[in-house]
Amino acid sequence: MTSTFELDTRDLTITAVKVDGAPAKFSLGAAHEAFGSQLTIALPPALQAPGATGKVLVEYATSPHSSACQWLPAASTAGKRHPYLFTQCQAIHARSLLPCQVIGHAASFTPY
Repeated sequence: MTSTFELDTRDLTITAVKVDGAPAKFSLGAAHEAFGSQLTIALPPALQAPGATGKVLVEYATSPHSSACQWLPAASTAGKRHPYLFTQCQAIHARSLLPCQVIGHAASFTPY
């Protein structure tokens, strides 16, 4: 029986969490310099049984300090007029773009 759902975050501002459409209690753990903070979401009793499924919605904002985002200056681009943003999510950097957990959970992402 699992009463919580954990996700990895780094430099994200979590504003609200819903589980199956209902507001859910959540907390952020202490921040680790490299790994960020664990987001712990309380699950309702109906989702605590083995094999239970549900939808979790996390409302959040990213940070200008996202380790997954990098910029090339305009001088380094083909037209030399605009900077170029690119992302690198390998290793542990995806958690600075969205709350995620690699092992054991399927997730889809819908931007608003």
